[in-house]
Amino acid sequence: MRTPVWIGLLAAAAAAEGAQGTHHGEPFAAQFATPVADVLAHPERFVNTVVRLKGRVASACNEEGCFIEVVPQGGGDGIVVNFPGLKHTFPTDCAGLEADVEGLLYRKVYHRARVSHWQHHSFRPGIAVPPYASVLRLEARAAHLAGPRAVIPPPAELRAAVPSRIDLAESAFEDEGFGVDRRVVAAGATLAQPAAATVRKMVVCVEGRATVERSGAAPVSLAPGELAYIPPAAAFEIRAGDSPAALLIVYANVPPPPGHAH
Repeated sequence: MRTPVWIGLLAAAAAAEGAQGTHHGEPFAAQFATPVADVLAHPERFVNTVVRLKGRVASACNEEGCFIEVVPQGGGDGIVVNFPGLKHTFPTDCAGLEADVEGLLYRKVYHRARVSHWQHHSFRPGIAVPPYASVLRLEARAAHLAGPRAVIPPPAELRAAVPSRIDLAESAFEDEGFGVDRRVVAAGATLAQPAAATVRKMVVCVEGRATVERSGAAPVSLAPGELAYIPPAAAFEIRAGDSPAALLIVYANVPPPPGHAH
């Protein structure tokens, strides 16, 4: 039986769309992407900088599309990618596609509970999760997913970490409900931080000068050794002065109300 012409046209259109792919977030700022294998070979050259990288999606959050993991084409260790504040999300069925992503790359040490939660939603299934794991993250501002879809690369072992001593210039830290990030904001640049309904934060200025702005409050200017408190559910921005500003962002979950059963 001959296949109707219209079915062939639909199939061709779907294939063309898959090859062209879908774009998420802002336009790319960098003209070319670095293979993720090169970034993983020398992460010290890229950590805490904005980078555009290209690889393959090894896993995607199968519930809300809130993260993907981008690995080299042949598999191995990877980089977990998400959009700040989940302003954008990824298709839940994008594993196996090529990924071109751009954003701030950083390393964070996570408690087992967080990594196990990701694993429940497809991240490195079947891999043993250590008490603390060191994970490369990319806070995306732009992403492009395209075909052809390939066999999903096998997952890599997780890198175990020891939380008793952490160099904040190399890694951020998060235990469930508590964490600290070190961020450097370029002179005159702005770092946006999304609202978190159950998290309060403190912004500590270590070097340079910065201004913290949030809706409904007067701007706060910080010199080295000063901090600004950010209440729960408040989005805010940090703007550096005429020189780069180094900051520590300390955050913790809101404590339960008095009498609440733990």
